[in-house]
Amino acid sequence: MLQSIPPLSLNPCNNNLTKAEQIIKGTLPSAPETLFPTVATTNFTTIISALGPSTFYRTPNLEVSTFYTTLLTYLSAPSFPQKPYILALSTPSFPSKEDRFSLLLWFATRLLWLLVPGAYHDVRANANVFLEFAAKQDRGEEVRWTVYRVGNLSDEVKVKGEGEGEKKVTRAGYIGDAKTGLYVCREGIARWLIGQAKAVAAGTEEAQEGNLGLKWVAKVPLLSDV
Repeated sequence: MLQSIPPLSLNPCNNNLTKAEQIIKGTLPSAPETLFPTVATTNFTTIISALGPSTFYRTPNLEVSTFYTTLLTYLSAPSFPQKPYILALSTPSFPSKEDRFSLLLWFATRLLWLLVPGAYHDVRANANVFLEFAAKQDRGEEVRWTVYRVGNLSDEVKVKGEGEGEKKVTRAGYIGDAKTGLYVCREGIARWLIGQAKAVAAGTEEAQEGNLGLKWVAKVPLLSDV
């Protein structure tokens, strides 16, 4: 876990945490110097990132994309002993080649571009770092990643049909297909991320009818509740 708050510390923030559960605190520009020494000496398989614009602003700052560029360069070095799988946040503002046209999402992303161009361009830059990296990296030193996109966030866990009490499933898909929608709850995102991380660590090609697994590595799926 990386939190963009001072002060810098490599010590556990809770006495009940084990070394494997260590929390690292630091401001984002200092994150590489704070994070990498621990990454190099810790046996772990996954980095789950929810880094993104924290406020609406008009001028891009590119702090997150710069961090991702540094992180990928570091992890891809031949000297790095273990290459964790990275799950990185984005939004439908960044398109995937597998997407189909959606008038509603097109309108929503154009509105963001007009009102908050800084946040809009930062989100696109964050995801584009991974695609550019994938095009250049040596297959023998491959770092696996998935950029997951989320749309309208909700704290409410929706149910399938009134009175049924069955939670909707958060699924991965692409804009315009039958598996995706506009809304996703935060709990569903967390469940999908954990399930996806476990599926990749286990080497599972597909699980839950294609909702999880290696098929989403080096892809940019949209998460939504269905």
